Amino acid sequence: MRLSDIATFVEEKVSSEDISLSQYVTTDSLLQNKAGRTVAQNLPPQKCSLNSFKKGDVLLGNIRPYLKKIWYATIDGGCSQNVLVLRAKENKDSSFLYALLSQDSFF
Repeated sequence: MRLSDIATFVEEKVSSEDISLSQYVTTDSLLQNKAGRTVAQNLPPQKCSLNSFKKGDVLLGNIRPYLKKIWYATIDGGCSQNVLVLRAKENKDSSFLYALLSQDSFF
């Protein structure tokens, strides 16, 4: 099975003006060792386009993968360009996608 069989990379965008601080995710707000996320410290200082995510998406820090930064989204929001957003394809289980990507062998 390939990742592309069960998920797609999300390329939808949202304006930084359309989300709140609690809906913003950066690589700094993703916690190491698969511990989820914390609220970001601030929004981007200027209006910009962010990667959009929805509840049930899987977010991964795309720098320093050995830090194992992954989060199963519990809300809708936007994230920095250094966070990858994967969404389970129709008729695929997003919690299975998260479990698959959470394995140490993936990282």
